[in-house]
Amino acid sequence: MASLAKSEEALGNLINSLPKNTSMNESQTRFHIIDKVLTECLGWDREVIDVEIYEHKNGFTDYELGKPRIAILEAKREGEVFEIPVGLSRKLTIDLNSLRKVSTETSKAIDQAQDYCSKRGVPIAIVTNGHQ
Repeated sequence: MASLAKSEEALGNLINSLPKNTSMNESQTRFHIIDKVLTECLGWDREVIDVEIYEHKNGFTDYELGKPRIAILEAKREGEVFEIPVGLSRKLTIDLNSLRKVSTETSKAIDQAQDYCSKRGVPIAIVTNGHQ
């Protein structure tokens, strides 16, 4: 696993390499941003990352992390912004109920990830558009 300094450097390099003002679809966001954040910045080995996992009646997950899986990551397109309530942007944590009240899109994304985790017995749900 990379050191915090190496991970921070990798994240900075990734941010600087991304074109400004793009509107990538979900697949492009996953390929150009999320895959790199997981492997280069957070140090996940590709061997413990599964993508597009289908379970009958439970649908497809974008990413399942760990062997055994410990987290499910729901990817959204780059342009799907998760709004943060005014005055909360400087806090390190924001409760889910506050986020759900801000926008329907954010609430749906949270619910989708939580539903996947509940049905698969996975403790951690992650939602990202690559930037948030």
